[in-house]
Amino acid sequence: MNPIRTAIFGTGFMGRVHLEAVRRVESVEAAAIAGRNAEAARRLGCGLLHPHDCDRLPRILRDPAIDAVHICTPNAQHFPKLLGPDDYIETAVDTEDFGAVIFRMGARTRGSVTASQISAGRKNRLSIEIYGTRSSVAWDQERPDELWAGHRDAGNQIFVKDPLC
Repeated sequence: MNPIRTAIFGTGFMGRVHLEAVRRVESVEAAAIAGRNAEAARRLGCGLLHPHDCDRLPRILRDPAIDAVHICTPNAQHFPKLLGPDDYIETAVDTEDFGAVIFRMGARTRGSVTASQISAGRKNRLSIEIYGTRSSVAWDQERPDELWAGHRDAGNQIFVKDPLC
């Protein structure tokens, strides 16, 4: 199986955290590292077993050899630098072992979906969270009979499936 080639955008704390995580996954390699400062990107990429690239972000985004992108810049810089106004995925990691998506549903609702087979202590975990302006809900595959609901103006609730159903 060919490794999943990732690019890491951002050379600060989160860039280092993501690079370390990528290095620990056997089927993933860091193929490009980029940031505001090319020297910082070179330093972060020093010691990589695979080639790295400190070139400009748009060229890396267009590179067909890059399979996934880790956006590790401050949140306020994600959209202006990297994504167009019609894109709805803020950050996505897509490998066969871990996936995470943050999304919009309409003008006022946000949500996230994660799935992981690589997190320590987790086996094939899937969690779904939906955030509204007044309430949120969360479901976790590891506790399939429970649905958590959080409220802005009231106490949070946990709904448990009736065992007779």
